[in-house]
Amino acid sequence: MARSHTVEYEPGAPVFLGRGFDWITGIIRGPAVDGSPHKSVPGIGRGQSQDVIFRLSSATSISELRTSLHIGASASFSSIPGFQAQASVDFIKSMSVNTFSYYMVADIVVTNATDALTELNPTAQADDVVHGGNVSDHFYAQFGDEVIVSITTGGRFIAVVEFQTRSELERQDVKAELSGSGGTWGFDGRTDFASHFSQATKFSSVNIHMTKRGGAGPLPDRDHVVEYALNFPDLVNTTKGGAAELLFFTTSDYSVVSFRGGAPPLGNFEDRDRFLDRFAYDLDRASQILNDIEYVRQNQQFFPSVSVPQLTNMEAAVRTARQTIVDNVVELSAHPFSAELLQYDLDTPSHQLPPREALVPPIVLKPFHQTSSKTAHPRCSLRVDPGYKILGGGARVNCRYDETGGNLLTASYPQDNSTWVVQAKDHEVSDPSDIDVWAIALHDPDDLWDVQIFQETTPPTAHPTVKVDVPEAYLMTGGGAQAHWSGAGSLLTASFPSGNSTWQASSKDHHLPDPCSLTAYAIGIRPKGSFVKGKPKAEMRSATSDLATQPEAKVSAPSGFMMTCGGALDLWNGPGNLLTASYPTFASGGEAIGWTAKGKNHPTVTWVSPGGSGFQVLKPDLGPPARIQVFAIGILR
Repeated sequence: MARSHTVEYEPGAPVFLGRGFDWITGIIRGPAVDGSPHKSVPGIGRGQSQDVIFRLSSATSISELRTSLHIGASASFSSIPGFQAQASVDFIKSMSVNTFSYYMVADIVVTNATDALTELNPTAQADDVVHGGNVSDHFYAQFGDEVIVSITTGGRFIAVVEFQTRSELERQDVKAELSGSGGTWGFDGRTDFASHFSQATKFSSVNIHMTKRGGAGPLPDRDHVVEYALNFPDLVNTTKGGAAELLFFTTSDYSVVSFRGGAPPLGNFEDRDRFLDRFAYDLDRASQILNDIEYVRQNQQFFPSVSVPQLTNMEAAVRTARQTIVDNVVELSAHPFSAELLQYDLDTPSHQLPPREALVPPIVLKPFHQTSSKTAHPRCSLRVDPGYKILGGGARVNCRYDETGGNLLTASYPQDNSTWVVQAKDHEVSDPSDIDVWAIALHDPDDLWDVQIFQETTPPTAHPTVKVDVPEAYLMTGGGAQAHWSGAGSLLTASFPSGNSTWQASSKDHHLPDPCSLTAYAIGIRPKGSFVKGKPKAEMRSATSDLATQPEAKVSAPSGFMMTCGGALDLWNGPGNLLTASYPTFASGGEAIGWTAKGKNHPTVTWVSPGGSGFQVLKPDLGPPARIQVFAIGILR
């Protein structure tokens, strides 16, 4: 059976029917077959004017991308000096394909017409060489190992959707999410193609790489890729003002040519082609390992186990192996049937790359602090620096801690990713106070983390309680509470993590009725990416105070964990015991190392009217002592 290949046309190459072709180098050789007679075959679709194919496939490596795009093994040699460059290979190279990404390939091929030889008669020059001496070397040098038998015009549009994943698990999740999206459709199946391709392009975090051959006008922006792909056949249709190009040509070995005395004895191509397939695969593999090394180098915060000298040594080993492969290809090109090949090793450096386990971006925390002015109803809004995202916060009201006064928390919550708000009020008894507010924020200038605030609100009631959960994909790092009071006031009694993914809040009116609604907030984080299963680890600790009218409890962050937030639960009974503080404590170096919670009883004011004249009487709170429970959430360093 004759050996044949379909080869991408490179603009400027002297491609004519009957010209010889060197499959290894991609170089066009001299005329080996008479270029006539030939016939023109129109496309078989769309009314006999075009043949249109829509393809969707997936890839995780350079070799798989090359296969998806139907690019032959010899294209991998196009970067070798003296070999024919290929635009499709340059396109793949521009994507820096690496092991940490997953790729979906949309390939739209439109063929308008094909010119094909109908007879394969050798030129006199080629026939003379066959009958001369040293046929193998002379013929191969002048005419290559194959001959061009057909030329096809049309156009091609390629869009590669790249999903940047951070682990093998993530990459498998992408694959599972997009399973069933691949396929091949004719023009009548373009609606199915569009539906499947749209599924891949809907994610905001993907990169889309595009290239085209033929087709009038520029490439589309990412929002119009699917629309452009569907319209591409018309952009290539010359009868509608489109622009077509010479797209590809087909070659065949010389066994199909009617030489006098039979085809030239060029030797056994099977052994050569087997070596070339292996070298093409390994060149692709070497390029991908180098891309992986560069990816690790540029994102080394994700790979703490790999040092810079290790990367340098790996890179040197891969480049040495790659050069040996290139030398072998050049040797095969010069001596296709008697080449002396060298050994090389790609396995050792590839196995030294870090394992593709769940990776998370670096976690760098910084506390921020601000103090309000002193007033009866103090409020403080703390905004963190640009490039930071709040993971938790706290507050301390600096009031009179006795039975004659007090200023009590009504709110401590994240307003958005960069603002923490705290509110308090005195209650019946005047006690102007100021508030200290803290926020613990994640440094994320490259926007590698998805930080979300989730919230739930109760309907108005005298003693509201509400819980809010973060979704499973997120890690809860903190939370807060806000009482929406409007009359005498509703005062916080709890704002704390009641579970690993649940934040709970409670408040109450005190002596004077004031039903209100209450909002609980929970902050969740996860690494950004199209599909993320990995997330950082967190741990929670708690402690409970003794019974006291002004209970106070402290707890340290878990060992090896960084403090992100804490909470407080006042275990009141009777008239009530109310929160005045839930805030971080710090080491001498400024790092948050624990959490403190405080509560207090509160006096009431009674209106007395003996003999018709009225006055206020301050009565100490007669409620029983209470305990307070404090919580600390830490994220693994």
